[in-house]
Amino acid sequence: MDWWKNGLFSAVILCLFTTSAAASPWLEPDDVYLRSNLQRLAEAGIITSSVNTFPLPWREIGQELKQTQPHTLSKELRVAYMHLRHALESAQLMRGQSGVKLKGATAATPSAFGQYNVSRWQTEGSYSMTERSFAFRANANYGYYHGESPEMNWDGGFLAVNLGDFSFVGGALHKWWGPGWQSSLALMPQGKPAPAGYITYSRNQIPVIDNIYIETGGAWLEDASPWEKGWLTRLATRPLPQVELGVTHAYYDGHSDNRGQSWLWREILGKQQETGHQTTLDLRLTPWVNHARQLAITPSVYGQYRINDNLDQQNAYLVGIDGQTMVGDVLARFVVEYRHNPLADNRELNAMLTGLDELGRGKIVQLNSLSDQTSVGGYLQLANNHEISLFYHHEKFSQSYQRLATEYRLPLFNGLFSVALHASDADWQQDKVQLSSSWDYRF
Repeated sequence: MDWWKNGLFSAVILCLFTTSAAASPWLEPDDVYLRSNLQRLAEAGIITSSVNTFPLPWREIGQELKQTQPHTLSKELRVAYMHLRHALESAQLMRGQSGVKLKGATAATPSAFGQYNVSRWQTEGSYSMTERSFAFRANANYGYYHGESPEMNWDGGFLAVNLGDFSFVGGALHKWWGPGWQSSLALMPQGKPAPAGYITYSRNQIPVIDNIYIETGGAWLEDASPWEKGWLTRLATRPLPQVELGVTHAYYDGHSDNRGQSWLWREILGKQQETGHQTTLDLRLTPWVNHARQLAITPSVYGQYRINDNLDQQNAYLVGIDGQTMVGDVLARFVVEYRHNPLADNRELNAMLTGLDELGRGKIVQLNSLSDQTSVGGYLQLANNHEISLFYHHEKFSQSYQRLATEYRLPLFNGLFSVALHASDADWQQDKVQLSSSWDYRF
């Protein structure tokens, strides 16, 4: 066995015995590195299902993973495959059914895929079970969201019943709809998950469109957006290996009584509509998918466009390019992403940014999604299962600002420890440096 096979074997063993994995019927939007490996397998044509809607059911992906012969893959694809296969088996064998998580952040920071630093501090306890026809996770949390008072919450809990291609789900889970890594236009900005009940349908091997994923349901948005409730629908498909499509429609109703969520829209922008709606389209193209197994890197281009919105965000768009490769024993994904929001040019909004006291009480999460933003950076997965992300963001409202964001994750005491640092020179960012950390222990 030559040196790279020894290195690969070591990486797999470390992955199997040190990764903190939780039993779940989905890939949830809490692990950007797992998503990166899934995306790499999709870029190589090994996964043919749509992979731009999270939480993402394991069923079709699991079938394709089990049909794959890992010895036929390159070193890079084999490592990505082993990470996904380990996560799948963790869900099936119910590894990490119980868990305790501690997390905190000195200030709220903008959310990205897998990064939701919205708690000043929070302790979480959970127990989960995944069976063939149902799954659940009971979460009991006590925490202090920025801008609010300490309270109990049940975020992260769910109950799901599976009937063939259909699932009926109730719970409070983070969602990420679309191909972006640093931004998503498909939902109103959310600092924390919203309680929801919904139905999903997913199936492969459908004539003409090959596969489809549909999700629709109602959500109680009182604490997560300026609206009281909403009806959210998502359709995603991958009709060709090179093309992935998605469409999202959201209908909102009622004013939120949570001033922390409504202040920007009702008080600053003067939006008093009783109902709201948004429709967003997204697309991902990987032209070289038929040759991806032979290429060292397979870049993809993606975009998202909001075709209608009655809160002045019509014609907002996001475009990006990304790709993953292997440098030595390190898996590396680069991302270049640009987001434009018409509200970035709003005079009333810009006039309120400097010295606004509200920003010191946790409102930065929803404000950030309204800026124009250019993001450049990437994710590194080391052979010892340590993981690093680093991004530079150029943000623009009336003026241009810079933000640097980095996170480091590593296995620690049978759990997963992370520490993140954000630094910004924005006038409206009262805390120029924000530090956050978490430790997730599973048993």
